[in-house]
Amino acid sequence: MLNLASQGATHLQQTDSYQNRTGNLRSGTQALLSYAGDAVVVDLEMDEYYASFVNRLGFSSFDSVVDTVKDEITKGISAMGEKIVSG
Repeated sequence: MLNLASQGATHLQQTDSYQNRTGNLRSGTQALLSYAGDAVVVDLEMDEYYASFVNRLGFSSFDSVVDTVKDEITKGISAMGEKIVSG
């Protein structure tokens, strides 16, 4: 799961169309793994206060990359479940 989110972060760092004047937004785009009780949480984030502005203006494909990562994680979990059921 973290690997898929990391691939998404790398994709954003390499392909987003905003000007990278300070380098902060690109370097702050990352995948994180944390735990919330019994749940594993995978976050893909752009860790700068102006990231939503960049995204809203269409200079980042963040939303579509997040959707793709979620779909791939869901497929992976489903495949693991099928393997467990089929033995």
